[in-house]
Amino acid sequence: MSERTLRYLALLVFTLVGFAIYSNSFDVPFIFDDSDNIQNPSLRISELSADSLLKAAVESNLLKRPVANISFAINYYFGEYNVRGYHLVNILIHVAASFFLYLLLSITFKLPVNSGRYDKYPLLPILAALLWLTHPLATQSVTYLVQRMNSLAAMFYVLSVLCYVQGRLKSSKDGDNQQKFNGVIWFAASLISGTLAIGSKEIAVTLPCVIFLYEWFFLQDLSWKWLKKKIPWIVALLVFLYCAAYFYLNGNPFHKVFNSCNNRPFTSLERVLTEFRVVMHYIGLLVYPNPGRLVFEYNFPLSTSLFSPLTTIISLFSLVLISGVAVSIAKKERFIAFCIFWFLVNLILESSVICLEIIFEHRTYLPSMFFLAIFPALLCRSVLNKNIVTTVLLLLIFVFGYWTLERNETWQNPVRFWHDSVEKQPSKARIYNNLGVALYEEKKYSEAGENFVKAITIMPDFPEAYSNLGLVQYRQNRLSNAEMNFKYALTLRSQYIEARLNLAVLYKDQGNYNAALKQYRELYTQIPDYSILNKETGQALLRMGQAEESLAFLEKAYKKLPQDKYLLLDRGEAFMGTGRFEEAINSYKKVIDLEEGNAVANYNLGLLLTATGKEEAALSYFQKVEVRQSADVPVLYNLGNLYLRLGALDDARLSYMKFTEASSVLADAYNNLGLVYIKKGELDEAMVNFEAALRINPTHPMAVQNLNNVRQDLQEKE
Repeated sequence: MSERTLRYLALLVFTLVGFAIYSNSFDVPFIFDDSDNIQNPSLRISELSADSLLKAAVESNLLKRPVANISFAINYYFGEYNVRGYHLVNILIHVAASFFLYLLLSITFKLPVNSGRYDKYPLLPILAALLWLTHPLATQSVTYLVQRMNSLAAMFYVLSVLCYVQGRLKSSKDGDNQQKFNGVIWFAASLISGTLAIGSKEIAVTLPCVIFLYEWFFLQDLSWKWLKKKIPWIVALLVFLYCAAYFYLNGNPFHKVFNSCNNRPFTSLERVLTEFRVVMHYIGLLVYPNPGRLVFEYNFPLSTSLFSPLTTIISLFSLVLISGVAVSIAKKERFIAFCIFWFLVNLILESSVICLEIIFEHRTYLPSMFFLAIFPALLCRSVLNKNIVTTVLLLLIFVFGYWTLERNETWQNPVRFWHDSVEKQPSKARIYNNLGVALYEEKKYSEAGENFVKAITIMPDFPEAYSNLGLVQYRQNRLSNAEMNFKYALTLRSQYIEARLNLAVLYKDQGNYNAALKQYRELYTQIPDYSILNKETGQALLRMGQAEESLAFLEKAYKKLPQDKYLLLDRGEAFMGTGRFEEAINSYKKVIDLEEGNAVANYNLGLLLTATGKEEAALSYFQKVEVRQSADVPVLYNLGNLYLRLGALDDARLSYMKFTEASSVLADAYNNLGLVYIKKGELDEAMVNFEAALRINPTHPMAVQNLNNVRQDLQEKE
């Protein structure tokens, strides 16, 4: 089989296997951080233009991950928030990363320094890459949609290394111009891929280090003479890393790093000590990734010293030993040593002094690429029978694939997902809070409240749990309790935006608009451009009858939420209140574009078109409301008026009769029904309805006049 054919076959296998093991992930909903980072107004683009993509890149929550932001924006453009499109892209990224890994492994195994070690196993690169593709730990980077940032960075990362190696192999000092040109193209591709990797997630900043290691290990035969010559390059690399850190951290990286734990429940030293154990835990999960061991949200105990707990010093010793083994075997077992360094270098950023969350399984995605190739490489070196090697690896790949399918089942439903974490880590408050949020979104308010209370019991100073408990009580109409919990959340964290916004909405819905506006003004000192805040402020002012003032806030919100139907309804009402009928009509029409049967928009459009003399156009909107709202009473009256003006007497009579059956307190309706009967020549019926109008309002001038006219006409006929 030719090398090209093998590559095509490998791509086909990766695609089939990748989609098979993630086939049950397509309907997994947005979970946890997905909402804030994907369902973001800045990523809702309506056209594929340079301006809209640039806006998505730089105006999102995560400004330093523009490539990932653009990918989410393109997903939205083609399918809005249909999760299947997002999962499709995530799986394709994972498959592509596996294929690039396979290509890099294929080249690496064939390099002169590895000559004679892996040549007899042409399937080894495919099987090693498949092992990584099917590994259950990858689910947190593939099924968890927002971690596309992680998988996309890893894909471009390994592609960058691949392109660099190709550039080195395709060009040489003694080559002709064509060879040198080919080398330049590959190096340019490496630079572009590396830039895209860093633009996807900051973890890719280690790329220059890994490329340097690859060059030294595989292309320079670990030459110390070469290394000494590259000291200026090493210095330049360190300067690059410092500058990159300065840019990403917005200041002196040393100062930022050592002060980054100020808002964390642990110190920098505690984090470093704990990470020794975390890295060993990662290794354990890579070796035995049974779904029962996988956890989304850990409550990982902190290490307060090298001996507390004792596993801290044991983990440190183990990592030193692993590193020492890698150094000692580097000359003889070049590939195995490089795999170990790949793993350790790619964990440095997220598993050292920077005060991120203590542990997340998706952090193993990039480090595990070469690490998981250690076992296949050792197996083929230890077992001479190729069939046994292939069988063992295929069995392992099958088990991993099955476990990936099993793990994906846990992601199917947010409640099930958080229940899994609660069962495995029952002592962490945030997990109960997240389970409560999932239950709240399913409108299971009592169960949600119970979990928020559990979270508070574990962590009495947990502001999010108090605010969320307040939301539950608000839904249960326990408004005084809700107000108390919103306020208590604010005493715990005075700058807590969500709690203050919840408190303001509670006041607004109670009709206490002045109190609501006081909270909104406080929020403006923190988030003056927050679209939801502008929307809520505009709505409060509108309810206070200040339509003109409300428009200023509603228009600000509209710029970022152009498809929010409730905002469009408020804009329409505000425009009506200020006499700007055409703009009100346009706003209501946008609502109908989003929801054709929206009763408020159709009804108000009917009123506006009637007021502007467009009666036939108004008729269709009133009819839509009548059909969808089961004979809405005010609509029936307005329909009757329109039919009467347009001369559709039978339709007018029917609408008025339905209206008077439902509501017998409006004299105008009986008077107008009487006019219909006059035009139809049924004077007796007309007189009955004029008399009915006068029973409701004895001084109704039109009914008095019309009744006298009918009586006179009847007398003349006699």
